[in-house]
Amino acid sequence: MTAISIEHVTKLYGGRVGNAAAALNDVSLAVRPGELLALLGPSGSGKTTLLRAIAGLETIESGRIRLDGEDATTVPARERRIGFVFQHYALFRHMTVFENVAFGLRARPRALRPPEREIAERVMALLEMVQLGAFAQRRPAALSGGQRQRVALARALAIEPRVLLLDEPFGALDAKVRRDLRRWLRELHERLGLTTLFVTHDQEEALELADRVAILNTGRIEQIGTPAEVYDQPATPFVAEFLGDAVRVPARPGFLRGPATEDLVLVRPHDITVAEASSGAPGVPAIVRRAVSRGGARLLELELDDGTRLEAEVARDDGAADRLAPGATVRVQARVAHRFGA
Repeated sequence: MTAISIEHVTKLYGGRVGNAAAALNDVSLAVRPGELLALLGPSGSGKTTLLRAIAGLETIESGRIRLDGEDATTVPARERRIGFVFQHYALFRHMTVFENVAFGLRARPRALRPPEREIAERVMALLEMVQLGAFAQRRPAALSGGQRQRVALARALAIEPRVLLLDEPFGALDAKVRRDLRRWLRELHERLGLTTLFVTHDQEEALELADRVAILNTGRIEQIGTPAEVYDQPATPFVAEFLGDAVRVPARPGFLRGPATEDLVLVRPHDITVAEASSGAPGVPAIVRRAVSRGGARLLELELDDGTRLEAEVARDDGAADRLAPGATVRVQARVAHRFGA
């Protein structure tokens, strides 16, 4: 299992150095051997650029990339032994599934190329592992999106990489297939123990799959930690707002549990309690402006008496949920509020 060390890496795009935009701005990150780490952030935050720099597909202006302590910064991509899975599969359409998976092995220099029998055994073992053994002679066009992505993963694993990199691996798939493949990938990772980084902008995906999550914004890492740490203890306002749709709300006595020592706090919809005005519940007054069903919950758009708008999520099995209709007067309070200084 391979450790990855990213040390003060900067990557610039566009124009001269003095005028260029930093896709990566002094990024440092240590990935533990055998870890499954998610790179999470909005579009343009530098996630894919960092992944491509680790793979050797992007050159960097400064900094170092080390694999198991060895400086790989200038090592060509083909010599880094890194498996890369792209969002849109990048399969060869004219080749069968078998030939796609075998490609990386057959493309090696003759002295390093395994015998054809060994290639065939390894490819079929991988196809069985990704549950596609019966599809070896089909072409990619005859497969579903989820099956193509599993072929792409098998191809990346065929070269016996020391690191596996996945760039938005489920981005082109529908919701159900995404959920199924997420579960499958986590099980596969636990079986193989391969050091793995994957890029995503999907919060649920990152929090469900990863051992740790690195959250990027404008080329910098805002926070890195376990899913529970980054969600429950956001280090910056950006992290709080990006994860869980937190909104900024005036810090008012009664709305917060405890003293209001800040001007603004960040609160997530599911951390707000809503009760009918007649219940005598603690909180501040508000009016329900809109109510929307969302699976097992109702999402309420609320307006406080000072004009502040926020959303609250109420379980549908809450006895009062059906009575919290538009126009209803309620009392609201934040169970949890994220504070970032006075």
